[in-house]
Amino acid sequence: MPGKVRVFVSSTMEDLANERQSVVEQIAGLGLEPVNAEGLLPMVPAVGTCSQPKSKTPIYSSC
Repeated sequence: MPGKVRVFVSSTMEDLANERQSVVEQIAGLGLEPVNAEGLLPMVPAVGTCSQPKSKTPIYSSC
């Protein structure tokens, strides 16, 4: 059985922190798997890491 559908959340992190959290909660409430930078390892470069999940994520949300 395939896993949950992954939804990548993209926006600026500092000024939209509350909005990002709200979007993540709404995505999870729909039974989907939110994927955002806060959940990624902090030691990994953001540019390569952020583009990698999108290629495997059928839904992409930008705040």
